[in-house]
Amino acid sequence: MGKRDKEKRDFTKIRKLYDDLKKDDVFYVDDQTWFDLNMDNIYSKLDRNLTTPGEQFLYYMLRKPCFSEDKLKKRGENINYLKDNNEVREKIQYNLHKLGKDKNAYLLDFLKDKLPNSKSIKLSLNILLIMSISTIVYAIYLKKPVAMFYIMVMYFINYYVHSKVKKNILGDTSCIKYMYKVLICADSIISIKDLQKNIDEVNIIKKELQPCRKLMKKAVSLIMSNTDGVDILMEYFNIFFLMETRAFFLQLKR
Repeated sequence: MGKRDKEKRDFTKIRKLYDDLKKDDVFYVDDQTWFDLNMDNIYSKLDRNLTTPGEQFLYYMLRKPCFSEDKLKKRGENINYLKDNNEVREKIQYNLHKLGKDKNAYLLDFLKDKLPNSKSIKLSLNILLIMSISTIVYAIYLKKPVAMFYIMVMYFINYYVHSKVKKNILGDTSCIKYMYKVLICADSIISIKDLQKNIDEVNIIKKELQPCRKLMKKAVSLIMSNTDGVDILMEYFNIFFLMETRAFFLQLKR
């Protein structure tokens, strides 16, 4: 147990999936019973999750106990399969470790909220992109020191737009990135050899993931536009051509 037991957990974030999925006609462990049984402490002893969805789903499972003998038997078989197959288990753990946690746990909130999808904003961003490209072309054609002045003016205009939009959509941008990472992680896990043959749920995930593949390909532009550790030159390109900002609104449309 050790350090993971003492790890500080924000249960207002961990319980978000439970709060979103809870239905009136389904049995759940109510808040008072959960408190009386000190279930937060029990959760902390059980929790060894590497990802935010894992934390939230474990909490949901404890709040919604399963009474089906068949489902419990199947769950036990899945656990035993992973317990007895070190290579498969370690590959899954590797992919979950790469996914990591969403420190703000905003993804569920982001998916529930009405997403901004302003045509006027996207049109303005496209106009600024055309102006940026035109400025570069004009500077190359002019070949005079004054051309640098036009480039600097365009850069500061785009820097203002980039900063203004980023301030308002920073949380949404990180949510899209984490959602993309979740999809990539799921795709990697279902591709593990022999996993589909032994765990039925993998085939369900594979079917549900299929409509998302186009989004996964298109979202790369947003991930690459704001990667931690990116060099300073790439950051200038990002701002001058509004790469991250345009990529964000493109993904909202999709």
